[in-house]
Order: sequence, then structure tokens, then C-alpha cells
Amino acid sequence: MYQYTPDREVWGLRPEDIITVYLSSNRVQVSRYSGGVAEGSAYICGYKNIRDSFSMFVMIYYPAVKDCDFYFWDREDIELDTYSEAEEEAMVFCENMGFIMNDTHFRMCSPEEKRIILQECPFAYRDINEFAAFFGRRVAVSREMKRPVSEVSDENKKALQQTKNRTRPFTAEISSDAFTRKLARLLSAF
Repeated sequence: MYQYTPDREVWGLRPEDIITVYLSSNRVQVSRYSGGVAEGSAYICGYKNIRDSFSMFVMIYYPAVKDCDFYFWDREDIELDTYSEAEEEAMVFCENMGFIMNDTHFRMCSPEEKRIILQECPFAYRDINEFAAFFGRRVAVSREMKRPVSEVSDENKKALQQTKNRTRPFTAEISSDAFTRKLARLLSAF
């Protein structure tokens, strides 16, 4: 189970410590834990922590208010045998809020692809202000529509598409509910 953890945040993760990165392909109006409603994007990150085990969190970033909420799995340290369970719970947590999550297959990416993916992830920056400054530079405001329009270079689009086209090894030990969700995510890519 993922729980809001106001006193625990993760910033400046190094690419070599990151194992899993999922990015939401949509923004959703979310009731913020601190109150109010804001449009947000979701991120899931699994990483190797300083205790030689793993940790995982869900981050919801609210660009309009330049703020975020962190949700951590209820067990601080995740062992290798429960990592996939934590990952699946994170996916369900985000999907229940209406986010469409995309696996970047981070472990299989080249260093350049990892750099491009992490440009889009707030947790890869030193703090929320550094990410907000970067995000502000890459977003143009449409005068007619008065809403943000992302500017992504053709090189970044190609690299991100390549990472989305990769496949993960499939195991027969997957539950039928998890299989159904994974199948739906795969089919939605076409």
C-alpha cells in the first residue's frame, strides 16, 4: 500500500541507482493531500537505497503550483522477492487516480536514453525549484488556448519512442488480474 509521506522526499537520484521509471502519459485533476485540487502528472521510481535494498515511490507533480506529493510503499525497504509486488501496487495506485502509466524500461536504456528520460522526472533534480525552472523553459504557452504545450525535440521523441517499444521478459507466474492490466497497457500502445 502506498501512503502519503510528507516528511520523506527523494531528490537528485543518480541514474546508476534507478531501477524502474514509469511516466504518466496524461495529466489528471487530483485532490492534493495538502488540500485543493490541481492538475498533476504521476511518476513511479524504484531505486537502490543506501541500505543495499530497494525503495519505491509514487510522485505526483503539480506544475501549476510547482509542488509535489510523495507516496511511499508502506514497507521502507523492499527485498528483491517483493519488488514486483511493490511495482504492481504502484501501477494500481496511479491507475486508480486515472493516470495512464508508461514503462520506460529504464534498465535496458543506453546512458543517453536514460539522460533524456530523467530530464522529464522531477526526482532527478536537486529540488522542485530546479525542475520547475527546467520545466518552465521547455513549456510554451499558447496564446489562443491559454494552456501549456510541450516542446519536445524530434531527437527526444525518437529516443522516448524507442524505449516504449522495448519489451520486458514475461514470466508465467503473473496473476490473471496483473496479466489483464499489462495486456491492456500493451494494446493501448497500438
